Amino acid sequence: MSNPVYDTPSGGYEFTPEQERTVSRLGHSLRWTSLPLISLGLLVLINLLMYAIWIWRRGQYDNLQLAALPLFLLGIAILFVGIGAWIGRAGASFLRITETRGNDIDHLMSALGQLDKVWVVIAGFVKALILLTFLTLLFNLIHVWMERDAEDKAAAGVAVESRY
Repeated sequence: MSNPVYDTPSGGYEFTPEQERTVSRLGHSLRWTSLPLISLGLLVLINLLMYAIWIWRRGQYDNLQLAALPLFLLGIAILFVGIGAWIGRAGASFLRITETRGNDIDHLMSALGQLDKVWVVIAGFVKALILLTFLTLLFNLIHVWMERDAEDKAAAGVAVESRY
């Protein structure tokens, strides 16, 4: 069963009513998802502020692990807010497809451009996590090897001392 192509007088493409329902559901889902993501990013920023105050009050900013956590939280907050905003704009563009006539392709391309930004960021994070996981595994293997080597040397030293 083929869907008829709805051409508008201006020559723009129009989706069928069934296609518009699908696009509308996607648009609403994306818009709904964007607000919680942005809210989560803002909550992480509040948590970051509280954590930074705690570090400052305790005077523990010389501890690298404690001082690095706010940078991590800032990155997470920016990620959530950015992805939430792009998803919200994509959802709005998908909804405009169902609300307007004659500009369906323009709105579709706008929505796809926003989703492309989201997936480029997500793909970058996946690649970075793969690299970090590999490096962590490598460092752990080196640590275990060096620790085993140190234990062997210590055991050899004890064995030499016990002979005399």
